[in-house]
Amino acid sequence: TVHRITQISGKQLTVAEPARDEHWGGYREIGEFGAQRRFELAAEVVNLERSVLITGDHQDIQSTGEGLHTIQANGPGYMDMRYARVEFCGQRPVMGRYCLHFHLLKKCPRCVFQGNAVVDGEHVGITVHGTHDAVVDQNV
Repeated sequence: TVHRITQISGKQLTVAEPARDEHWGGYREIGEFGAQRRFELAAEVVNLERSVLITGDHQDIQSTGEGLHTIQANGPGYMDMRYARVEFCGQRPVMGRYCLHFHLLKKCPRCVFQGNAVVDGEHVGITVHGTHDAVVDQNV
């Protein structure tokens, strides 16, 4: 589920709508009496906002399964995409039409997908086929 943070104060955050279920945090003892183990339980909070937005068609992606796709394939070029939000992407019914895709570039040290947020995709978020020495790092 996605919850929008409305306020941060010290170590406390407030979300727009309360969670429907109890969500444990901190350290918990789990197990049968005498055989309990101590676990740290923590939520993952991810910032999906970016100042650069690359977006597909919002109107019919749910019915068609076809959003935008990006690909750097074969040829001598390269793709360097950093800290962008890519949404409504991927084409579920079409093999190879992924949100972010490096395809058969062999050695490509200038190819970079870094810090991107792939949101509301219909297919695989990031795919690398037959490409080496590329940087794919810190994407969500």
